[in-house]
Amino acid sequence: MKFAIFTVMMPHYNPIEALDALQRAGYDGVEWRVAQVQALSCQYGIKGLI
Repeated sequence: MKFAIFTVMMPHYNPIEALDALQRAGYDGVEWRVAQVQALSCQYGIKGLI
């Protein structure tokens, strides 16, 4: 039996994907990571990141 997992360990999963993966892995619960995401600020703009 696996009780729960904290979603900070699954940063690339959206909520639906996380639930599906956790259910398949046998987990009984999930502790959601919730954070406010701020806009990225960069002196080169978005083109400088690509």
